[in-house]
Amino acid sequence: MNHWNDTYNLKGFIVGNGYTDPLSDTNPRFPELLVNVNMMSPQLYQKIVDLGCVYYWDNYHDGPMHKNAPECAGYWDTIQDMLVNINLYDLFRTNYDGDVMTFKDENDRYKETIINGETRKYKRGYTVMERTPWLKQHVREDHPSYRTILGDGQSDYLNRADVRKALHIPDFIVSYE
Repeated sequence: MNHWNDTYNLKGFIVGNGYTDPLSDTNPRFPELLVNVNMMSPQLYQKIVDLGCVYYWDNYHDGPMHKNAPECAGYWDTIQDMLVNINLYDLFRTNYDGDVMTFKDENDRYKETIINGETRKYKRGYTVMERTPWLKQHVREDHPSYRTILGDGQSDYLNRADVRKALHIPDFIVSYE
């Protein structure tokens, strides 16, 4: 059967996280992205290009995928420093003010919603380290990603009764986290 001629009634689609291949989607392209959105100076980017620095989230700067010049490690640290107050999942919005350290305790991160008369709790947002635990081996522990909360507005919004109804989410589905 030839599916190339099939017609699909596609009205749209959503890409939640477009990450598909670390070798072509994100890793070596990250400095290029930063310079293209004016988050990195063209001069710094050119130094990275001239030295042939390539960064892999899963093979840090001296991993088996690519042997970087020793100077590249310092540039990787510079990139991390530039991202201190940036939401890696939305580069055009700064991190939310919520910080794990500002919560009274871990329970303070939870909020309640009412779904079909039932009170349910959900966790408000996540740190980058909670969302992307594999980054722990690549991000310095003093980097705010270990503390800064991302997406508390998202979890609040997606747990509202009117939003759940508009998205046709049945009541038996758990709260969004």
